[in-house]
Amino acid sequence: MKKLLIGLALSVAMSAPAFAGGHVISSQTCSELEETAVEVMNARQSGVPISKVMALLDNDLFHRIIIDAYDQHAMQTPENAANQRAEFGIKWALFCIKNR
Repeated sequence: MKKLLIGLALSVAMSAPAFAGGHVISSQTCSELEETAVEVMNARQSGVPISKVMALLDNDLFHRIIIDAYDQHAMQTPENAANQRAEFGIKWALFCIKNR
């Protein structure tokens, strides 16, 4: 779980400045948001408490992603969990692309 939290923190550290405000959102930024969303869902699927994930992220957009991830049921099989992570990342990438 510690490695998962470190990975999530690194993913967020790379994409957080792009969402700090006032930036033109690029396709790279949307790709980074997608990766962050996948990592958040991965944390959710791995049983990381929401409080730990929320503590890593101090941004309204990331809080929306976390709440969305934890509103969804954890999948029982690795295949279903992988599908859910991918779909969750796509959902947030599309959100980013539509709102740039």
